[in-house]
Amino acid sequence: MVATKFHFMLLYRERLVAICNLNDKTTYEVPLVSVFMCDVVRFLSVASKAGEQVRGISADTVRGTYWIYTDQSIYELSTENEATDVWKTYLEKGQYESALEYTHTAAQRDIVISAQAQAYFDQGRYFQAAHCYSQSSVSFEDVALKFLDVGERDSLRSYLVSRLERTQKGVSWTRQVSHVDSRIVWNRILHNG
Repeated sequence: MVATKFHFMLLYRERLVAICNLNDKTTYEVPLVSVFMCDVVRFLSVASKAGEQVRGISADTVRGTYWIYTDQSIYELSTENEATDVWKTYLEKGQYESALEYTHTAAQRDIVISAQAQAYFDQGRYFQAAHCYSQSSVSFEDVALKFLDVGERDSLRSYLVSRLERTQKGVSWTRQVSHVDSRIVWNRILHNG
């Protein structure tokens, strides 16, 4: 057994098993038909010499590399894509900051921020929810109605201001006008009750 940053790699006589050390779930299990090189996400079986038998697995802690050795050869175990879905594991655990650290796309980031906003809202932490919602793609109307339903006008104002600032920074003028118009209507509703 060796431990990588996110997995325990267990080498058995006929298979390699990776168990995520964040949630103790088996990430993958691959049979050792022959000796192979393995990428944590994609597997490539490599034909070995006749009669070659897997002997063990080892880690080079200085270089951060991992090796599977047989009675005739040594193969490197690549872990370069090990963190590909780590953000999902952190998200499931409610560790939003860690999840954000491991996101790779804007869509992944939006999923995490939206979930964090909902968690704050469910906990009654409305100002934090407003801040997160303003950075997410959750529809303006849905967020506004959420805050109105619980009587959180101050949090809604905070959301409106943050969302308006974000809109002015990153959206074309045509879209800004329609968003600004709808926000003006909501702002008037809030102030004139």
